[in-house]
Amino acid sequence: MSCSLSGLLVGPPPALSSNFQSATPAAVAAKERGNKRFQGRQYDKAIEEYTAAIELSPDKAHKDVAIFYSNRAHCHQQRDAFAEAEADASAALAIDATYVKALCRRGFAREKLATAAGGARAVELLEAAVLDMTAACILSGFQNDTATGNTDRLLKELGQRKAETRIKARRRHST
Repeated sequence: MSCSLSGLLVGPPPALSSNFQSATPAAVAAKERGNKRFQGRQYDKAIEEYTAAIELSPDKAHKDVAIFYSNRAHCHQQRDAFAEAEADASAALAIDATYVKALCRRGFAREKLATAAGGARAVELLEAAVLDMTAACILSGFQNDTATGNTDRLLKELGQRKAETRIKARRRHST
């Protein structure tokens, strides 16, 4: 049995595509070109290549497609396009809910979106980011330094925001 918490699957992962048809050579080549563009900091071009890899894949539920989406999410992060990064990381996780890199990328994007949002929405996004990073920690056996470091930092930030909200509420009630 599994239950969903803010888009995060808890419990056994869903079965990946039973088709087992891997990405086509053309899709893999597009991914490799995307990787080279990313390394060269040509993020817009890398996004185009990862998009081509997704489109060229016959089985959109194959784990390779999750990698293409996650790589594209990373490009969006580098461009400070955090809503797009969150969407692509979520697409990767819809295919493979246990993909640690995608969880980290979505958590990071949500953290950045929280910074821009402020208020109650910021707390909601930070809580979702904590869930993503915590899941990444658990799935990696606490061996992923990005996940563990970010989880600790996010928990502190979330606690601080919640405390500030309570302090402001108390001040309003005492005046």
